Amino acid sequence: MFQEVKHRNGQYTIELELLLEVPADYIERALLDFDRLPELNPAITSVETMASPKPDTTRVRTHIHTCFWFRCIDLDHVEDVSRLQPGLIQAVTIRELSDFETGFSQWEIRPLDEQTYIHFSSGFDPRQDEVPLIGPMIAKYVIRNEAMQTYENIEQRYRNEIQNVSPR
Repeated sequence: MFQEVKHRNGQYTIELELLLEVPADYIERALLDFDRLPELNPAITSVETMASPKPDTTRVRTHIHTCFWFRCIDLDHVEDVSRLQPGLIQAVTIRELSDFETGFSQWEIRPLDEQTYIHFSSGFDPRQDEVPLIGPMIAKYVIRNEAMQTYENIEQRYRNEIQNVSPR
């Protein structure tokens, strides 16, 4: 597993490589099930899907409430999300509708033996004045933890679902 969060010139980037004990198609469905995103990432408090001007793309507004130890912030994030091909999802921030100057995310998801390999990369530049007050070190810690919790929650949801399936 590889994890890296960086901060440079106001922009945060995160790159993760990990293996999950979950089928690749399940992971894709979980990431694209926008209504259930708050179950995966507790910082996401609400989700709204909107009409997108692009075909094969869903415009998604998420409201994020996250706390950095002693300070909490609220951010609205609007992205155009596309499944470019099986195993490849991309999201691009819509600056005019978001509390972010820039933003992108990409998920590469593929089966690897009995596991699924995920390569997640993301970069974003929040506009919020509060973010500089908490400092990049604390922000990087929270960003990494929230990302890892998302994947742990996907794995946990999958385990719960397969345990609840009774044999016929």
